[in-house]
Amino acid sequence: MSWLANLADAVGWHGRHSEIEWDAIEGALGIGLPGSYKEYVEVFGRGEFCDFIDVYAPDFSDHPQGIVEKALRLADQAAGNPWIAAFFEPYGVYPGQGGLLQWGASEVGDSFFWRTCVDNPSEWEIIVKEEGEDSWLTYEMSVPEFLYRMMKDPEMGPMYIGDRLDALSFSPVHY
Repeated sequence: MSWLANLADAVGWHGRHSEIEWDAIEGALGIGLPGSYKEYVEVFGRGEFCDFIDVYAPDFSDHPQGIVEKALRLADQAAGNPWIAAFFEPYGVYPGQGGLLQWGASEVGDSFFWRTCVDNPSEWEIIVKEEGEDSWLTYEMSVPEFLYRMMKDPEMGPMYIGDRLDALSFSPVHY
């Protein structure tokens, strides 16, 4: 079974299958996105897992949690504020070479990014900045695998939340 199917089964999600205008989204970002993320969005859309993990989806409504708007806003903020730029060291912010592109966050302030350092988005690492920590965590896996393992796998170390949950769930969020 795929990580996406495992994730949907774990949270009891039997929701939508949306068609997304990926050419327009990727055109607005100026970069392709991982295929596993695109599949994830078509099945789940934007939403929250366990009222704890927020995964951004494409959006052109200028909503601050749309992946396009978030990327553009972070790039502008980092360009205009040395403190924000320093937060992203040693990686920098996309569209900088190898910069971080944010795809989600947790309710306690953890931020989830891809490191856009290789040409094939399927090979992008997930980079996590934990709230209040100076170091970065790196995971070589897809978004569906990362989300599933956060909730189900104690081997995820500080990203494992399964021991704090009463039940696994997914709630769609609409702009």
